[in-house]
Amino acid sequence: MGWWAKADIPAGVRIRTSSVEDGSFFRFASEEELRNCGWEVDEAVHYGISLNGDPDVTYFSNPGIPCNHADPSRKPSVEYKLVRPGLMEVWTISDIKAGDEILTDYTKCFTECEWYDKLVFEHGLIPVGKIGHLINEQQSPVE
Repeated sequence: MGWWAKADIPAGVRIRTSSVEDGSFFRFASEEELRNCGWEVDEAVHYGISLNGDPDVTYFSNPGIPCNHADPSRKPSVEYKLVRPGLMEVWTISDIKAGDEILTDYTKCFTECEWYDKLVFEHGLIPVGKIGHLINEQQSPVE
């Protein structure tokens, strides 16, 4: 899985906007809210992200964005930015060529959310807010 460019995209381009208002973003401030939405929690725990600026909340994009982590051997090309609670934008931070995989640095864009991380761990998974750090610890930077 991953996110791949179909065309050349220069740095400084907003390539995605997700908002609660238009239904392209779902915001959950508690486990109770997530469980009450009717989703199967066993599946939902794979897709939530917590963003800097709103750390007690977990978001889900609609549709999802399967963007992989730029470990130390790869260069991030996009950044997820929380404009305000309920509104996120994804911006290119480097030029992207058609066919390139679009990557982000999970350690910079995502954060921990105590209640959600606990729920994810209970399902034997690693939350996105932690996975970038774990991947980076296993990789050595390209020299």
